[in-house]
Order: sequence, then C-alpha cells, then structure tokens
Amino acid sequence: MLFFMVILDSNIWIALLNTNDSNHQKAVKIFKGISKSIILPEYVLLETVTILCQEVDKRTADEFIKYTANNKDIEIYGSSVTLLHQITNFYLSQKNEKLSFVDYSLLYFSQKMRVETLDVNLKKEINQISKLS
Repeated sequence: MLFFMVILDSNIWIALLNTNDSNHQKAVKIFKGISKSIILPEYVLLETVTILCQEVDKRTADEFIKYTANNKDIEIYGSSVTLLHQITNFYLSQKNEKLSFVDYSLLYFSQKMRVETLDVNLKKEINQISKLS
C-alpha cells in the first residue's frame, strides 16, 4: 500500500473549514497529524465544494479550491474514463446501501492508499478491506 499518501474524505475537509461543524476539532486534529502528501480525488473535491457552498457559503468553497490548487502538499487527482469504469464496477459489486458513490470511490482507493474519514460506515468498510489485504 502507498501509505506515504493519504486521502481525506469530504467530511474532514468540510468540518475543517466550518468552525460551526460538530466535528471541527476532530478534523483539525486529523489534519495537523498528517505528515504525508494529501491526494484529493476529483470526486471528493466536487462533493466538498458543493456542500461548503450549500452549508457554509460560496466564499469558503472558493477558498477551498484556491488552497488545494495552490498547495504543493496536495495533489488533485483527476478522474479518467478508465478510473470511472473501475470505480463504477467496484460500486456495482458492493452491497452496502449506506455508502454513496463517492464513499465507494474512497473505499476503492483505500486498497492502495490510507483514507481518513469521519464516516462510521465507511471507516468500518475500510477496516474490513484492510483486513483482507
């Protein structure tokens, strides 16, 4: 596994940027504890920007985009047709109805990279996959 890279779920980014979020302090602690490069999959970027714009404001969403685009320690990982097919096939092979498509993309990535999330259901699935590896 490529544990020198970490992916943060959108719930961490959102809680980090929204001081009113009940998980803000947890997100700050997770973020401060990262000493690795952060991979930001396109799906997580899209989800984060959408939720920040809806629940906080567009300015915060804009700042998130600028911060991640201009930070040398964050690599935005764009999707491709091949990756979309891989994740879609992975999604279709799974049974957990509590996970979104973006969650399944993170579960897919967790097979090769460390994924941090505040989502209990996703964390449980990640732990099960890591036990199989």
